[in-house]
Amino acid sequence: MQALSDGGEKPRPARRRIVVEKSDRFHRLSYEPGMELARHRRRAEARGLRVIDLSRLAPDLPAPVEAGPGAAPLPRDEGALRRAIAERLRRERNLALDPETEVLPLLHLPEAFRLLALAFVNPSDVVLLPDPGDPVYRASALVAGGWPIGYALPVSRGRLPDLDRIEPEAAFRARLLYTCYPNRPTGAAAPREFFEELIAFARSHNVLVANDASLAGAYLAERPLPGLLDLPGGKEVGVEFGSLAPFHDVGGWRPGYAIGNREVLFAIASIAERLGGPRLADVGEPIARALAIPAAETERARVVCRERVRLAADGIRALDWEVEEPSAGFHLWVPVPRGTHALDFARFLLRRAGILSVPGGAFGEFGEDHVLLSVSVDET
Repeated sequence: MQALSDGGEKPRPARRRIVVEKSDRFHRLSYEPGMELARHRRRAEARGLRVIDLSRLAPDLPAPVEAGPGAAPLPRDEGALRRAIAERLRRERNLALDPETEVLPLLHLPEAFRLLALAFVNPSDVVLLPDPGDPVYRASALVAGGWPIGYALPVSRGRLPDLDRIEPEAAFRARLLYTCYPNRPTGAAAPREFFEELIAFARSHNVLVANDASLAGAYLAERPLPGLLDLPGGKEVGVEFGSLAPFHDVGGWRPGYAIGNREVLFAIASIAERLGGPRLADVGEPIARALAIPAAETERARVVCRERVRLAADGIRALDWEVEEPSAGFHLWVPVPRGTHALDFARFLLRRAGILSVPGGAFGEFGEDHVLLSVSVDET
């Protein structure tokens, strides 16, 4: 080897590959079966199979682009949005809300669940959540450093939890309790008596309640379903999240609101600002568009959705297949054949029938024996 003094090049150090280990939090986040099914879908389509997508978890009917003739100008600033939401809820549910302190407009509902957990959950705090339930609850708890513990929604109780059966240690350590009524994925509704029990549980255990009522506006019966804030004491123990466009797609956004406890709403808004979220004045267009959807258009969409659910349920029953009748929403929660895993059955549906579904395991341990089928697709 030639010496450096003789003009030789300095030997280069061996290149070392940097390995950055993923966090424990990353590994604790739920496996997303949709990613695997997406790969199977691409393979199926490459073979020429026509895939029917029944996995959509959001509404599909297009929102009206413009307000009708003679309509009032769309609200734009945050104060106007708050007042418009409060007025709608007064008209539809007879709720008396202070627009400035008890109403918070939301550009995208799923993000609000994460902000709530970040604002109130400390590392190792217990977060109680429904199983089966929307995976965003568990993800939100984990991102905040909390410890998610699921509670069952047994068929024998009409998909309502037995709050007295929650482990005393978990109830004692709980900081936050997520509920979802009307329920996704099962479509079950909760009576007023359940919310009375829930308020009493929250008071006795000093736990904050967050009811995801994003399907409340998508009720399929003739009258609206009760929610947390319809009962005295609801504002004291928590907040409720709702959708402003339960049947309509507003440019991919899921505009909605949070209502209830003013301290909780202030904390959500504050942490969103500290994390550098956009100002409502800059991105309030989807919220304004959702508020501008005429009531008659919502009722027309309700009829469409109700008919879609009926057709899908009748078709499933014609195959001697059980199905839980939903009280709200655009999903059917269907049990898989006995002894079959939900993900295996979802693969089977895609391979044999070209039907893309959501394996129930995506919603928790107690969803492993079901698949979710969405009717957010043209029935033709």
